[in-house]
Amino acid sequence: MSFKDLKLNSTYNSSKNDLVIEFYGPVLSEAVSYDRVTGFFNSKSLALVASGLKGFISNNGKMRLLCGSELQKDDIDAILNSSEIAEKLSDSFLNDLNNISDEIELNHIKLLAWMVDNDFLDIKIGIVKNNKGYIGGILHEKTGILQINSETLLFFQVQIMKLILDGLVEGLAILKNLKFS
Repeated sequence: MSFKDLKLNSTYNSSKNDLVIEFYGPVLSEAVSYDRVTGFFNSKSLALVASGLKGFISNNGKMRLLCGSELQKDDIDAILNSSEIAEKLSDSFLNDLNNISDEIELNHIKLLAWMVDNDFLDIKIGIVKNNKGYIGGILHEKTGILQINSETLLFFQVQIMKLILDGLVEGLAILKNLKFS
């Protein structure tokens, strides 16, 4: 299997494409590794890609995230206390991978802890600094690298544009520069 077999588009636009169904779900379900740099992360994003995580976990995948320092308190607690929280998951949590999507959506914070505790997920926090030290701001790069096997890599960048319409801020995500090796 390669990412080329998935018949992926070269560009995705969230105003025209469902990024979870058309991109993240299919590529995660085939991947054995996923490295991502992102400004924001929370465990709810795991619930969004639950269909892809089923295959990723079955493939014994390893996810490494470098994210900005703005995390939800529940997610920080889950990361710091992953062993304790992971023990509280029911024994059947991953026994039936066909129903994992429902379990993930209900227990995304526990899933975060379980993935950290079982070495499926490694999270590092990025801070913005220069040669004089921490300067504030957020880590704003948004890139990802997925791998199916030792020969098949997929690189992508995400461009986020904020639109202000009628006082509401809406995000428009565009995945671009999909590159296969």
